[in-house]
Amino acid sequence: MPARMHPSSSGITFAREELKQCDDELYQWAVRHRRMFRAITREQATCAAEIVEAFPELAHSERRVEAADPFVIALALAARRETLFAMDYVVVTSESRKRGKKNIPNACDHFDLRCLGLLDFMRAEGWTFVRDRGK
Repeated sequence: MPARMHPSSSGITFAREELKQCDDELYQWAVRHRRMFRAITREQATCAAEIVEAFPELAHSERRVEAADPFVIALALAARRETLFAMDYVVVTSESRKRGKKNIPNACDHFDLRCLGLLDFMRAEGWTFVRDRGK
């Protein structure tokens, strides 16, 4: 297992650290909801290592902060493996499928995980938005 994937590292906190690089509204939201970001399990670390082995581009090794992409995918993959009953875990991303590109949707396809764009996720969940026309 690569040193970057060590189980004692804080896993999905990588996502928060990646957001920190932008220091925008999304990062401020993540700071206010820090309890959502938990340390990864050994199974998640193992899955992340498998994902990086198959898709090394997802690790973005040139960055100082480890990229969250493999850990986000690993969260769904590990959850599916740890569940006794068939569950539909979904990875939501803003990336789109592109032939030959090593990105989140293609990695999800490789590991047989469902992957949706944000708009497709909102549709699948039945979200509706009402425009406030003022009073």
